[in-house]
Amino acid sequence: MRTELEEQKKIFAWKMSQIAAGHTSLQLLGFVPNGTDFLNRFGIMLGKRYGILSGFPDMFFLKPAGPFHGLFIELKRIGPWGKIRYRQRIMGKLLEQSGYRFRLCRGSEDAIREILEYEQLG
Repeated sequence: MRTELEEQKKIFAWKMSQIAAGHTSLQLLGFVPNGTDFLNRFGIMLGKRYGILSGFPDMFFLKPAGPFHGLFIELKRIGPWGKIRYRQRIMGKLLEQSGYRFRLCRGSEDAIREILEYEQLG
């Protein structure tokens, strides 16, 4: 089983290949380095002072499509290990109430499928 970080790496490798093939809107796809994979305990503690939001999704696609301002993805690894936390659920609801699409995706294939489906709304 791949880790969440490995799944994310696959998504961004796919993104770069798609941009090279002319799919330029994917330049608006990014990630938020707010998880414990990127920050140590000290960084997390200080991060709140600098605007790190608890439960904020892992990825964003800042392209409006259909009725949405953009897409936010909470990425989890495939299997029973990737559980969505309470703060992540709350943040997802707040984003949806603000006009964004929020999706929980399990693995890179699920996330890529969601991104492509989202673009079809536009």
